[in-house]
Amino acid sequence: MAMNFEISAAQTNRLFTHCLEQLEAHPRWVASPQLSHAQNMLMAYLRMDKIAEEEGFAALIAQGWGKTVLDGALAETLAQWGIDVLPHILRQAAVHYRELGEKIEAKAHATPDELREAFPQFAPLDEEYFIECEEIFPQVYTYVRAHYDDFAALLDFQAD
Repeated sequence: MAMNFEISAAQTNRLFTHCLEQLEAHPRWVASPQLSHAQNMLMAYLRMDKIAEEEGFAALIAQGWGKTVLDGALAETLAQWGIDVLPHILRQAAVHYRELGEKIEAKAHATPDELREAFPQFAPLDEEYFIECEEIFPQVYTYVRAHYDDFAALLDFQAD
């Protein structure tokens, strides 16, 4: 993938920082019809990354993000962006979500450790993601920087 060197790392960093600030300020925000598919998918990835890396996939589901992150178009979109490992992990997590989602969502107030104990099916995926996430993020970053114009409107976006 060719890097768009006209877009600086600082500009790309500013975009990612703004997106993360929006997600932090609006923890229940899901998606916006004002955003393009690619923009919504970047926001979904950033939400997933924070929760899955720190708390695991069962916690992601317990917090209500299973449908958006695992049963949506995120895996396919990331594969189209050339991100190889994460779509595989998300597809496997989606299988568990479809089987166990209701049980996990019923434990919305459980701690991440309680969820890990109750749903050990996610342990290999949590471990794989934890190991791979440091390689995945630069791939997403590089894609966004190379296609900056597709994401630049996020700088003006304010989540509701």
